[in-house]
Amino acid sequence: MNPGLFTVDTEAMNIHEERRSSTRMLFTPRAYGELTENGREFCGTIRDISMRSLFIKLDDNSELTGSCDIQIVIEGNHSELEINNLRGKIVRTDADGIAIQLDKRLEWFAIVPLYFRKAAK
Repeated sequence: MNPGLFTVDTEAMNIHEERRSSTRMLFTPRAYGELTENGREFCGTIRDISMRSLFIKLDDNSELTGSCDIQIVIEGNHSELEINNLRGKIVRTDADGIAIQLDKRLEWFAIVPLYFRKAAK
């Protein structure tokens, strides 16, 4: 395989010190979650998503730790796409929200760019 075919020019994208090895897309679908341990529910906007992780912007992320189940909802003008049965672990919290590392790769990641190109028309 020619590595040049899949190389991302991070300098052209103004991304500095990028450590991710997977593609990163910026968009704003909603995420709904539930902590495995105590059933506490949370909902926010996805700030970043990759095949193995996502960052959810939350107004209140206090006491959100541990494993969780996640649902992603991508809203269009006339319909919505739901990605269910995701599991992961909260690996970081900050003033803006939480970072979740998914237990398995997001197998539906490939359709995200297609969906947004279509929805933008």
